[in-house]
Amino acid sequence: MIDDPIERMLDDLYRALARSRCAVADGAEIELAGLDDEAARLAAAVEAAPRAARQHLLAALHRVLDELDALASDLTHQRGARLARQAAQAYAADRSAR
Repeated sequence: MIDDPIERMLDDLYRALARSRCAVADGAEIELAGLDDEAARLAAAVEAAPRAARQHLLAALHRVLDELDALASDLTHQRGARLARQAAQAYAADRSAR
């Protein structure tokens, strides 16, 4: 169990991002509303933490950032695949209309 409230917030965000990545992998559309607010709350909490604690939180923060980068990549691939499907469907519809 995580005792530090900031570490808990970082862990919760990491887990939410990981769940989002799983949903994207399953082909689901995800809602990212509130992510900016959560990031702002975390940034403020980390900034307000004592210097020694901030250094300790750096590893957890990097873990969250890595997961966020991976989610961004997953979303880019998902969008690309969706656009490719739409293009293929439009091509097939055009060919069958001839």
